Amino acid sequence: MMRARLSDASAPVRGVVTIEALDGAGRLVEQRTFRNAYTNLGATEHAKALAGQAAEIALTHIGLGVGGVTITTAEATTGWTGATLDTGSFRQGVASLSATAAPSGSATASHATLIGAYGAADGSSVECWLRLNFRGRFDLALSRLSIYTGGVVGKRYDVTLAAIEAANGAFQDATWKLVRIPIASFSVGAGAPAWSAVTGAGWAVYANASGAATLNVDDVRIVQPAIDVSQTAYNVPNEISRKALSTLARAGQVVSADAFWGMAEAVGQFYVAGLYAGSTLVAILPFTYYKAAGLTLRITWALTTNGG
Repeated sequence: MMRARLSDASAPVRGVVTIEALDGAGRLVEQRTFRNAYTNLGATEHAKALAGQAAEIALTHIGLGVGGVTITTAEATTGWTGATLDTGSFRQGVASLSATAAPSGSATASHATLIGAYGAADGSSVECWLRLNFRGRFDLALSRLSIYTGGVVGKRYDVTLAAIEAANGAFQDATWKLVRIPIASFSVGAGAPAWSAVTGAGWAVYANASGAATLNVDDVRIVQPAIDVSQTAYNVPNEISRKALSTLARAGQVVSADAFWGMAEAVGQFYVAGLYAGSTLVAILPFTYYKAAGLTLRITWALTTNGG
């Protein structure tokens, strides 16, 4: 196979990214195509290579990111009070965290120092996966997600499941739902919390008389109002997984690069992908994609220098 080099042809450079999901038998389940942004860093290094001022650009790997700041991937109960690890139901990684309230009772899960010094959260949102075993067993007006400040559970901001449902649509029994909650939707729940001193997170489950209520939580993160996916980007924000290229080839003026993730790899929600040449981000892609545990993922990045 010919060694593919980005410096083999003249600018401008554009890119098409194809995402393919395949089942265990290798059958195509989904295919989507996107246009990427070629970065200033990539253009600069390309120009240097064409002018003989620097070595060729050798594409090396593809990274996947979720943007924002990850609070917890919910893969362990370390530091948590009242949370149970559930490896049988999850949306990211291989586990989620849960808490169960007995009929007409309540249960809480908390980690007062989970986040560390986050600082002001103005304009951002909390995004996470939630799963209710039976919606009809929950007191949605009392059950809540909480953000703690100052390392104290008693200083917190709350948002109820009723408010989350009103903004994100109704929960379905035993079904994972991705919710995005603006910081402005949280209100003071106890004490005197301060957004400038956010340190932890947790939730409370209140069950009615119908039966036990279990809330599963997975992949909690802070999402910023905007993620830089333009030509000025220099990295993949909150990169969760990075894969070396499995194939690299050139056909005419098109350089194609492939990376492959197995069924148990990079399970979760993604919003950003990036193509690298060593430490240089050559191209970046904004997209929304959920990588399921039972599917493999192939990303093919085709960069063309023929203006197409």
